[in-house]
Amino acid sequence: MQFTITTPDGESRLHLAPVTRLLASGFELWLHANPAFQGRIHRDPDLADQPLIRFTLAHLLMEERSFDMLAGDTHGPH
Repeated sequence: MQFTITTPDGESRLHLAPVTRLLASGFELWLHANPAFQGRIHRDPDLADQPLIRFTLAHLLMEERSFDMLAGDTHGPH
């Protein structure tokens, strides 16, 4: 699943979630229903087709055993 989230300042980041289609569907429903993200989620199925992104994803999927939804969180443990 690949999408961008636009910040109130108009900046966006690419988010890649290596999950099953079922989990991606549920996660997408949750994102669109969550008031904090409404109108800020932009899904583009072609985002991951860029060669550098494909190479990075292939490397991650071969090296990592599990993924955490807090990956990249700079706030530390709660």
